[in-house]
Amino acid sequence: MNPQLCTTASADPIDITSSRFVDKVLFFLLFSGPPKFRLRDPNASLDIAIDWVVMLHIIVWVVAGLWVFNKLWLSKLHFGTKISSLEKVSMFFVACLSVSIVFSDGPALTAFKIYQLFITITFLFVYSRDYGVQACFDGIYFGSAALCIADVLAAIFAPSMVFGESEFGSLRFRGDLIAQTGIVGALALVLLLTSSHKRSGWATAVGGTLFGSVLLFSLMRTAYLAFVVFLLLALWKKPEIRLLKRIARFAALVLPVAVIVGALAQLEEYRPAESIWTLSDRLGLWTYLVDIMWSTSRWFGLGYFSASRIYGPEYNPGLGTAHSVFIEVLAGGGVVSFTVLLILVTMLIRQSLRLLQQVASPTNFIAVGLLVLTLSFLLVGGELEAEPAGFTFWTLVVTIPILVRSSSKTPALSAWIPSQTK
Repeated sequence: MNPQLCTTASADPIDITSSRFVDKVLFFLLFSGPPKFRLRDPNASLDIAIDWVVMLHIIVWVVAGLWVFNKLWLSKLHFGTKISSLEKVSMFFVACLSVSIVFSDGPALTAFKIYQLFITITFLFVYSRDYGVQACFDGIYFGSAALCIADVLAAIFAPSMVFGESEFGSLRFRGDLIAQTGIVGALALVLLLTSSHKRSGWATAVGGTLFGSVLLFSLMRTAYLAFVVFLLLALWKKPEIRLLKRIARFAALVLPVAVIVGALAQLEEYRPAESIWTLSDRLGLWTYLVDIMWSTSRWFGLGYFSASRIYGPEYNPGLGTAHSVFIEVLAGGGVVSFTVLLILVTMLIRQSLRLLQQVASPTNFIAVGLLVLTLSFLLVGGELEAEPAGFTFWTLVVTIPILVRSSSKTPALSAWIPSQTK
């Protein structure tokens, strides 16, 4: 398969019967989860209780599985495609996690989550080869933008779906049942600021205001910090993105002033400052989960995803889940899976640093910027599958090696697609 320059998206009218349209819809559904839409007892998943939302999720992921099967096995289009070392380690990671099904007290839930993980990786492997790196990033942008709009509409018409209580009992715009506002707001804002697509000043201003507001009112400190780090990275590398340069310089002037006048201290009305040191009691939860895993099944864990649902409420019913992908993998998949995940993340960071050493092309910088965001989200929350942060992480696993190979050949090359396009 001979790589070539990725062209911008076609301006042809959308044909809802076309394969391209179906693929993009499936991309969005996997990126978004789909959303949960309703509150659900954490034990319901362990008891295999099925309602209409569960059925929707099952249908979406079964369709995605059939899509992958058709692409990889029936059409045989990708057997000759080069598989990167990151993708090989990813498959080994899934295999290691699969062993935890044997040790799980909720084997059905563990098996389904591992199936979602496998389908996510293989779907992105195929999608990136069919449509190119830029198409993957565009899909994340439009998906994040759509979820931001959905969160705002829910805040107006169904506030119970997106508002939760802060530590002080006040309302907080979290977006739990649609999409985490801090995550999708940050993703959409970063991709808007780094986009190479031509947009009118009006469209950029509206998008920036919408995404920035969703991020701001999320009160998600991790998202704030990740976005600031992204801006600092832009100031350092100075990528050839005019809008981003302006925003980064503006932020460099405004943020110190905001700190001096105490604007950031206003957050204490909603989020107690002392909770930063315990990560809102996450540290205690993590210690509890790891202790149980270490004394019970240290090598292969207590069942990926199910372990935190079973043992997490014993420590703090208000937290429920592990609130960290790394602890989720350690408690659920044991030391073996956790070690493979660390190797995978280390390899991904090393390859992203290679991209930074290349000419700071927009696409290369987007990849590194997204990695900064997703690793921050996965460290203190998020999931590896059926969720925007996790989906973006696996997008980077399959696309960063492509960008590294492309950059080593032609610095100006931003993405590639196979010579046989749809």
